[in-house]
Amino acid sequence: GENKNADLYPKRTSLVGLDARTPARPARQSSQLESYEFVLGAAEKLPFDDASFDAVVSTLCLCSVDDVEATILEVARVLKKNGRYGFVEHVAAEDGTLLDVQQRVLDPLQQRVANNCHLHRPIDRALLGATKKSGGPFTEVLEFEEYLD
Repeated sequence: GENKNADLYPKRTSLVGLDARTPARPARQSSQLESYEFVLGAAEKLPFDDASFDAVVSTLCLCSVDDVEATILEVARVLKKNGRYGFVEHVAAEDGTLLDVQQRVLDPLQQRVANNCHLHRPIDRALLGATKKSGGPFTEVLEFEEYLD
């Protein structure tokens, strides 16, 4: 995408960006990045070899992909042994809450105006489902923060 996280990476990081909908274009560069390459492709079928990356980071990606579980399994496939997957997502609110109602009402509009972004997608359950189906690509959650109760 737009590489909005560029300034957050450690110095001398080599970064590969991927987006299915954005044509290849100069992305935002950070002076501390060692290199940046942009690749056009889909998260559900990553165009990289197995065990290619030390880390994968996605920001508000799983809410927009067509197949969340396939994406999670692809992330696990391209990570090196002991690699880490860091992500920031919004997830479906607890059933019956005011936020749940708001998400369900606004979800169809959000998908149309925000590149298929689903406000009410149970990403947390999809992550667990993909982990169980594959025998556990991700075995440990290092940090989880919930901002809205």
